[in-house]
Amino acid sequence: MPHAAAGRLENDLRAAGFVMAETTYGAQDTVLRLAVPDDAAEVSAATDRVFSLTAGRTVLTPAGTEWLDVPLP
Repeated sequence: MPHAAAGRLENDLRAAGFVMAETTYGAQDTVLRLAVPDDAAEVSAATDRVFSLTAGRTVLTPAGTEWLDVPLP
């Protein structure tokens, strides 16, 4: 994700109720890590939402499974 678009996307994802795991800023781009429950329907819904927010102009790469403590709303 280009730096110029990353902040807005991260804000939109947080506003949609997603939990951000980590954001990494490289020299040319930004990598946003999203915490999604380990469930095929949840992953599919998150993928659809990200593609919708970015008009399909992003690359999604599974980052594996890890445990994250998420505060209750």
